[in-house]
Amino acid sequence: MAIRIFEDLIMSTNKLYLNSVTTVSSKFFSALVQILCLPILIKVYGKGEYGLIVIALFLNTFIAILQFGIPSGMLKFVAEWIAKGQKQEMVKATRTVTTFYLVIALINVVIILSIRYFFIDMFKIHPEQMVILGSLLIVTAVASFVSIPVGLIDQLLSGVQEIAFIAKMQMIKNAIYASLVFYIFLNPQKLSIVEYYILNVIIMFSMVPVKLMRWTRHSSLRVFIPGWNFKSIFPLLKYCSSLLVLAVFIILADKLTPMIMSVRVSANAAEHMTDYQIINNVRMFIMMIGSSFFMTLVPYVSHEFAKGNTHVYKKTIQHATKPVWAVGALIGFGVILLSKELLTIYVGVENLYLHKWLILLVASVIYNLYNPCISSVIIASGRTLPLVAISGCACLVSLVACWMLCPVTAIGAIVIANVIYTGIAFLGSHFYYLPKCFGVSPIEQIMKVLLPPVLSGLIMLFSVRYLLDWLDIASPFVTIVIGAITGFVVYSLVILTIYIKPVDAMLLINKVKKNRTDN
Repeated sequence: MAIRIFEDLIMSTNKLYLNSVTTVSSKFFSALVQILCLPILIKVYGKGEYGLIVIALFLNTFIAILQFGIPSGMLKFVAEWIAKGQKQEMVKATRTVTTFYLVIALINVVIILSIRYFFIDMFKIHPEQMVILGSLLIVTAVASFVSIPVGLIDQLLSGVQEIAFIAKMQMIKNAIYASLVFYIFLNPQKLSIVEYYILNVIIMFSMVPVKLMRWTRHSSLRVFIPGWNFKSIFPLLKYCSSLLVLAVFIILADKLTPMIMSVRVSANAAEHMTDYQIINNVRMFIMMIGSSFFMTLVPYVSHEFAKGNTHVYKKTIQHATKPVWAVGALIGFGVILLSKELLTIYVGVENLYLHKWLILLVASVIYNLYNPCISSVIIASGRTLPLVAISGCACLVSLVACWMLCPVTAIGAIVIANVIYTGIAFLGSHFYYLPKCFGVSPIEQIMKVLLPPVLSGLIMLFSVRYLLDWLDIASPFVTIVIGAITGFVVYSLVILTIYIKPVDAMLLINKVKKNRTDN
């Protein structure tokens, strides 16, 4: 059953293959660049100064909230306007959105500059770091004012199916950024932290002229001239309002906890922010994989239900989850298995004290590799009101926990808050949504779908870790190679014994290969 569902999924997304592959490749390349560049920047500037950039970047959290979910809505409405030939309606609405974005950008600038000039002493950093942070916040304010309306370009291009083009531009931009970091590595005394940050901001906008030229293939540049026609964007705002509250809770739970830490720790906030960024890069990589599954599943589930396949929800939850989760558990437990060696190579043995928090964070984030099928069904079904309530409760409890624990555990408070949020989300999705909305037994789902890959991952983790400790290999590189190969073999043997039949696995692999060849 799982294989048949995934065969249907593959066939239904043939025309999106290029966009999907390019987007995933771009995300992977972006994550790889961030992972490789971070230790270089920490080595050149130190944890203290680099942590100031992390603080400045997290202050842009409220941008996403202020946009009221419009970026998500623009993709849907631009596609409809183009498909229906309503270009004049699109121009009027987009000019209004441009004006709206400029107002949001101005509000965001006021917030950041207010923090810069009136509340900068709330951050627990050294007095000499205050001057640097002040300069970084001014640059952040300017960059945010530009970035909000510039983001409209990507939204419009996505709406006209230029997703692969956007991904390519992102990869070029990341390559330029990597070149900047490589230059800093070769010339560590040439650029101050503020000068590096300014150049980084310039690189962020380097692809804007090319994107504008691309847009002229579809419409005129008049859409970027501010205007006002509320009637034209009322349907857009009505649609986006359903996404706003959910987005606010998710963003606050994800982005506000590091800011809480920066003001609640007893001292050295910048260094703690750098510590968090180290383990957060691993978290973001895992979440990128999960979001890729989610982006593919939502249109499939929506399409099948629209065709009258009323059983698609239950089948996706019970069967399509299995191959996705089997791969996800391998990735998550594999990172936990080799976490010490990865940290050693990544940022040096002096940062191994982050090991326990990295394991706990990855353990909670693994849920994002199990959950895409369930989340896609909830979103596609339109039954999002309970999800808003669950997310709101999870957000509130996690933020309170983070506030209370930060003076004691520093980055540990962020990790524990993430575990709390994930736990509440798990309970809500399994013990409310599954039985009440989709007729799926939560106990059956847990026992037959969730637990077998967890058991396989734990068997791999303890057996291979015991082997690696017994071998006591000096080189972390060699340890990772041996651990990865051995872990894959052990996990595969267990998972193919208790979870997925070998013949089904081969059918799925062959189907994917055939689909790639056909494209």
